[in-house]
Amino acid sequence: MTASHKDLLKAVEAGKVTVAVIGMGYVGLPLSLAATDAGFKVLGMDINEPRVKGLRAGKSPIRTVKDGEVAEAN
Repeated sequence: MTASHKDLLKAVEAGKVTVAVIGMGYVGLPLSLAATDAGFKVLGMDINEPRVKGLRAGKSPIRTVKDGEVAEAN
């Protein structure tokens, strides 16, 4: 393992990296919430503007994800 790999691993272990997730659907949204719960800063992206507006308002577009989970992660 190179020094840069070790530095990256240390940053990940310390939660000092930003995770980007493209698509806030039935896979991306739960993944984003799991990364948030693990202590990472998360940047979620989606081209569906109504979905993005709803997420910003704390509303989940997914039945299996509660609004409160989304609101807490904002």
